[in-house]
Amino acid sequence: AYEIKECDWSSDVCSSDLGMITLRGVEEAGDAHVQQQLALQQSVLGDLLGDAFISDVAIVGSDLYLQQGAAMGLIFQARNALLGSNFTKERKATFEKEKERGAKLDTVQIAGRDVSFLHSADNRLRSYYAVDGDFHFFSTSEKLVEQFFATGQGGRSLAQTAEFKHARTRMPLSRDDTVFVYFSTAFFRSLVEPQYQIELERRLAAETDMQILQLTRWAARSEHLDMHDLDGMIANGLLPNGFGRRPDGSGLIDTDHGAIDSLRGHRGAFVPIPDIRIHGITPAEASRSAARAAFYGQQWQQMDPLMVAVKRFAL
Repeated sequence: AYEIKECDWSSDVCSSDLGMITLRGVEEAGDAHVQQQLALQQSVLGDLLGDAFISDVAIVGSDLYLQQGAAMGLIFQARNALLGSNFTKERKATFEKEKERGAKLDTVQIAGRDVSFLHSADNRLRSYYAVDGDFHFFSTSEKLVEQFFATGQGGRSLAQTAEFKHARTRMPLSRDDTVFVYFSTAFFRSLVEPQYQIELERRLAAETDMQILQLTRWAARSEHLDMHDLDGMIANGLLPNGFGRRPDGSGLIDTDHGAIDSLRGHRGAFVPIPDIRIHGITPAEASRSAARAAFYGQQWQQMDPLMVAVKRFAL
C-alpha cells in the first residue's frame, strides 16, 4: 500500500491527500497562444455576424510547434469590404493596449507589397497581416506571407498537386464536412530537411539554456549570493565560460522579464523556423544531418499525405 502525500517544499510540510491519486491534466493552451501572437481574438461581432463577413477560413502552416513558435497562419475569404475594416480596427486597438509594453505597428515590404506588422521584441506579438483581393492572411511567418502572395500571382498551390486532387476524390466537397484537415507529403518532407532539423537542435539548446539560467539563479539565491545577471554568474563559476552562445552567433540576453535569445526571441514564442536563415553549420551538425538523411532515405522513402474529415451535427 502507498500513502499519497502532497508536500509544500518551501516549508518541508507534507499532508496526506488521497485526491492526489487523480492527477490533474496539463492544458497547453496552444490555440490561445497563437491567437495572442497573431492578435486575433473572437469578437462579439464576429460571433454574431461571422457568416455575413466571411465565406471561408483556412489554417495553413509548415509545422505545428505551437509551444515553441509555429510557422502558421489563418486565411479568411471575405464576402465584403467590412471584414478588412474590422480587422484593421482590432489591430489598432491591440496596439494601443500593448504599446506601453513595447509593441510596434509597422508597415513592411514583402514581395513588393505593403504588409501590416504588429510585433514586440520578445515575439509575444508577431502578426503579419496581408491582403490580396478577397483574401486576408494573418501569419507569424514572413516566409508564409511571401508564399501567400506568390500563390495569388499564379504560383503553384496545394490544390494543383496530384495528391490533393486525389484526396478530394476520396473526401469530396459534397460530403459537406465541418472541418477538412490535410497534411501534404511536402509538409512531412520539410520537417526532416536540414533547415528544420538543424534549427530544431539550436532551438532546443536555447530553451535548455534558459531553463539552466533560471535554475542557476535559484541556486544562487539559496546560497545567499547576490548575482542576478548572466555575467556575474559566469564570473563566479556558477556557469561555464561561453554559456548560452550558439554556432550562429546568437546567445542569451538577460532582461527584467526573463532571458531571451538574441535571434529567436522569448521562450515559447521563437521566430518561426522558415524565417531563420542558416548561414553555416558546424562539423557536428553536418555529421548529424548526414546521418538523419541516410536514415530517412532508407526507412521512410515514401511519405504519404494524411487527411482527416470531421462533421458536426445536432443529435
